[in-house]
Amino acid sequence: MHNLLSTYLLRLRKDVLFWLALAVCLVSGVVFAVSFGKTPAFDDFYFFPLFIALCVLVSFFLGREYRDGTLRSKLIAGYRRGQLYGAGLLVAVGSTLLCLLFFFLPFVVLNYQTLAALGTEILLPVLALLTVALAAILTAVGFSVPSLAAGAIVSLALWLVMMLGAYQIEFALGQPEYVQEITVTAKGEEIRGPKTPNPSYLGGPLRPVLQVLDLCLPNGQLN
Repeated sequence: MHNLLSTYLLRLRKDVLFWLALAVCLVSGVVFAVSFGKTPAFDDFYFFPLFIALCVLVSFFLGREYRDGTLRSKLIAGYRRGQLYGAGLLVAVGSTLLCLLFFFLPFVVLNYQTLAALGTEILLPVLALLTVALAAILTAVGFSVPSLAAGAIVSLALWLVMMLGAYQIEFALGQPEYVQEITVTAKGEEIRGPKTPNPSYLGGPLRPVLQVLDLCLPNGQLN
């Protein structure tokens, strides 16, 4: 296991795509930090380059095991599949956390005074857990899809589905149970109408199911 992990780390250090992913994360982190300094808004739009870089990096790095035939060679040499997956997962987690560090480093430098107000004692651990969960999913894809391009596409598609799925679930769960019409008169007085059931409210047995699903989605945790 130790030799396997050392081999992966050596490959990662020599991988141009790894350094390119770090550069992308650093540049996108600078853009986010500068934008936040001008208009404080924690928009997850700025996180897109980070997660795209992670999807491509992990998929291509692990997918080469299929393309180069090294995965079969390691199995023949006596390594178990669990050992291969474990070493790949550790490298994927380490690289994703390093990318996250490069992304947040400019923010910490340029906006360190606002960190306490953002609740970073909660935000940063959640982001770290999100990237670890994403790394586990990408590792499974990387060891399952033999094509490099197909693996990257599947990884990006999974991340997109998890992101959009979390938004849709939270939008549905956030609908109020009742709605009330409010009319403002010419004098500025508010006249409140009766409360009526909201047809968009999601109730019944489906609501707790979606609540659990939202908690299980990494992007739901981030939101």
